Amino acid sequence: MTELTGKVAVVTGSSRGIGQAVAICLGRLGANVVVNYSRDASGVAATVAAIEAAGSRAIDVRADVSKPDEIEALLETARSRFGGPLAPADPGVLPGLRDPGRQRMFGPTALSVTEDRRNVLGVVLR
Repeated sequence: MTELTGKVAVVTGSSRGIGQAVAICLGRLGANVVVNYSRDASGVAATVAAIEAAGSRAIDVRADVSKPDEIEALLETARSRFGGPLAPADPGVLPGLRDPGRQRMFGPTALSVTEDRRNVLGVVLR
């Protein structure tokens, strides 16, 4: 497996289910993890505790990723707590990960948050 020590992962929907499993796995691989949730905070403490038990750092951040201003706040919190670069983990399509030449949301050539979310929804709804 890949070693992720010193990397920062922002995992959306990570208070339960697949998102929780991804967040914990990334923590076990050494990444510092931002545990994101929107409504259901019931599993947040367990997710953070599992990541910290693996020796990584974790914080929880409530944000609705369907709202661009909340996405920006989520990413800013991640940057201020852990630095960067950030590695988004989203159950949707991550165009920046398919196209390594593009710096999705985090660089000067990035698409806007709104445009990226529209692209994700366009694929998910097909």
